[in-house]
Amino acid sequence: MTYVCLPGKCHLQTPSSNAAPNAVLRKSSHPSIHADLNLPVPPLHGVSMNSSYHIIVQTGIIPEVVNVTTPTVDGAYAPGDTVEIRVHFDEAVVVNGSPCLKLSEGQGLQGAAWFIGGSGTKTLVFLYRVEKDHRTRRLDYVDRHSLELGLGEWIKQKSTHPYTNANLLLPVPRSAGSLSATSAIEIDPGSPYILSVTSTNSGLHHVGDVVRILLL
Repeated sequence: MTYVCLPGKCHLQTPSSNAAPNAVLRKSSHPSIHADLNLPVPPLHGVSMNSSYHIIVQTGIIPEVVNVTTPTVDGAYAPGDTVEIRVHFDEAVVVNGSPCLKLSEGQGLQGAAWFIGGSGTKTLVFLYRVEKDHRTRRLDYVDRHSLELGLGEWIKQKSTHPYTNANLLLPVPRSAGSLSATSAIEIDPGSPYILSVTSTNSGLHHVGDVVRILLL
């Protein structure tokens, strides 16, 4: 028989009515001796007789987001750079599909970080590639609903047969636990320009002399 856990309850799956009669007999050419089906007295915790291993059934837990961080070093990033973003849950989750994290880029623009790994763990990893015209003094996601799923995609609590959907609400942007609160990533698409032209070789020079010119 199989023990099936569903939210708020558990039940045993028993053979269908078409199965053989419910009887456990000693194996022989012509089974006739019934087995003793009395079970050992259960321990105080779990259902295992091994004191170092217990089976714990939990059906009321829904995975939730704890915080959003990045291992990328604080600083300014330009088009073509990549920023890794990590969404941390309080329980291990599994992912079906390619969810994305909507990012706020200022001036009404939005970017997206796409899922690249972490299914089966407490941390989902997303990768954001900086694009032209994206600009923000401190990178963060758009709102609490910025972790988005496509049609047929899901993020669920890790189990043998994933069933419970995770709570995908993120910490409020710019509050404790949000990306901008745990990091200082600036997006600057500006092109480099020359501030000044100087030389370290002042004075009179003759033919063949080398004059170093510095562009800043």
